[in-house]
Amino acid sequence: MKDEILKVLMTTKEYVSGAGLSETLGVSRTAIWKAIHKLKDEGYEIEAVPNRGYRLLIETTNLVETAIRLHLSKASRFTTIKIYETVDSTNSEAKRLKVNKSMNEGLIIAKEQTAGKGRRGKNWTSVKDEGIWASLVLVPDIAPTIASMLTLIAGMSAAMAIEDRTGLEVGIKWPNDLVISGKKVCGILTEMSTEADYINHVVVGIGINVNQTFFEEPLEAIATSLKIELGREVNRVEILTTFLNHFETLYEKFLKIMDLSFMIDKYNSMCVNVDQELRIIEHGATKQATGIKVTDQGGLMVRNKEGNTEIIYAGDVSIRGINGYV
Repeated sequence: MKDEILKVLMTTKEYVSGAGLSETLGVSRTAIWKAIHKLKDEGYEIEAVPNRGYRLLIETTNLVETAIRLHLSKASRFTTIKIYETVDSTNSEAKRLKVNKSMNEGLIIAKEQTAGKGRRGKNWTSVKDEGIWASLVLVPDIAPTIASMLTLIAGMSAAMAIEDRTGLEVGIKWPNDLVISGKKVCGILTEMSTEADYINHVVVGIGINVNQTFFEEPLEAIATSLKIELGREVNRVEILTTFLNHFETLYEKFLKIMDLSFMIDKYNSMCVNVDQELRIIEHGATKQATGIKVTDQGGLMVRNKEGNTEIIYAGDVSIRGINGYV
C-alpha cells in the first residue's frame, strides 16, 4: 500500500485528502495514516494539514524499497528486493538465498557489509549508509564461458549512471573497476554457479563509494567517493536506480547477440587501459605491455615488448599502470 500512496503523492503538488486516498485504495483512513508514518520513517518528508490532507515535500534519499521501485522501469526484472541492515557480503547472501531457493532473480542491498568481497579475494570496505553495496541475482540462459562479460556490462552501466547523475568524468579500469581522477570509486565482482555446460545462477556484486568523506591509509592514495569529487552529498537512490535501468537495457541487448559488440566502442572510449603502458600481473609474474582495446568478447588486447599482440581475459590477472594503480 505504501507504493500506491507514494505514486499518488508523486503525481500532484496539491494536497491529497486521507478520505480520498482511503476511497481510491479501498482501505481505512487509519491504514492510510499508518502507511504515511511508515513512509516518514523511511525518510520521506510528507506534510499533513488538517482538513486538507497530505503533500509530499521531499523524496527520501535512503535506500528503501519504495524509493527503488518508484524509479525502476515498469518491466524491471528486479521485482524481488531484499534490504539488510548488516550482512557479511551481499554476494554471499545472494548465494545463500539461491541455495535455499528463496529467490529467483532479484536485488540484494546491504546498509553495511562486515566482510565485503572484491576480486581475487580482496576485502571491500563498506561503511554503513555511505555507499551502495548491492548484488544482482540473475539466471541467464547463456554459456558459462561468456558470463564474465556481465562484469563489463555492469561496469559500463555504473559509469553511465554516475556520469548521468553527477556530470563527473568516469574511467573504466578493465575488467571490474571505475575510477575518477585516477582513484577507484567502484568495484564489481561477478560469481556464478554452474553445472557442466549451463549456468544455475550469476551474482553480480557492486560497490560504489558515494558519500564517504575520507579513507584511511592505505586506501586514501587509491580510493575516492562521489562526495569527495563533487564536494556535496549525492542521492544514492538516483545512482542505484539509474545503474539498474542502464544495466537492464544493456543486458537485454547482450542476451540477444551474446557478445559486447553493441557497446564496445563506448566502452573503449571510457577504458583507461587503452593506449596505456601496463603492468600485467599473473600468477606472481609481471610483464609490461601496451593496451590496445577491449574486444567484443570482453578480453583486453595488448601488445608486448616484442611487438606481438595477445588477448588477456579476466581471472587471476591484475592490470596496473606503469607508475601506479591506473
